[in-house]
Amino acid sequence: MAEAPGSPLRLHRPPAEEAAAIEAALRQVPCPFVGPLRFAIRQADRSATTGEDPRQLVAGPVGADLALAVELPQLTGARPVELRNALTELVAAFGTGMPPGGPFLDRAGWWVPAGGTEWFATVHADSYPDRHSRHWPRPGAIVVLVPRLAFDSGFPSGVPDATRQAIRSAFVRKGVRYPVGGGAIANG
Repeated sequence: MAEAPGSPLRLHRPPAEEAAAIEAALRQVPCPFVGPLRFAIRQADRSATTGEDPRQLVAGPVGADLALAVELPQLTGARPVELRNALTELVAAFGTGMPPGGPFLDRAGWWVPAGGTEWFATVHADSYPDRHSRHWPRPGAIVVLVPRLAFDSGFPSGVPDATRQAIRSAFVRKGVRYPVGGGAIANG
C-alpha cells in the first residue's frame, strides 16, 4: 500500500463477480468459525478518489455473524513485515489508535479494537506457500476481522485449548500446515 503517501485509505465494494470469487476463496479456509460467518467484503485502494471511510465500516451495528474481509491486491509477494505494516495502516484507518508496527507478529497480536468492539484479525497472503494455513489463492493479501461476539456467543469464557486444537486438526486433515507461532500475521 505504498502509493501516494498521506492520501487516505479508501475501501470499496468490488464488483459482484469479484466479491463472489473473494468469498469463495474465504470459504475454502477449513476453520470451523468461517462457516457461519457472513462477510462484508471490501478492497483497499489509496488511489481511489471515492469510497468508504474505513471508520464507518466498523462503526455500524456489529453482529456475531458478520466479519470484515479487506483484500489488498497491491501486496503481491509481500513479506511478513510488509503485511504487518499494511495491517497496521488498515487498523489505524479504522480509528483504533494502535501504535505503528502493532504486535501483529507476536503470539498476543490477534485482537484489534475498533468501533467499540474487539476484532480477531488474521492476514492471508499469496506469499505464503500453497499448503500454509495463511495462503491466499488470489494476488496480494486479505485481512479478515471477526468480531469478538462471534467467539463470545459460543465461548463466553474464551476459546478452550481443545477447540484451538480442533481448529488446527481441521487444517491438518486438509493437508494444510498450521504453524503455531506469530499472531495475526504468521511468521513461520
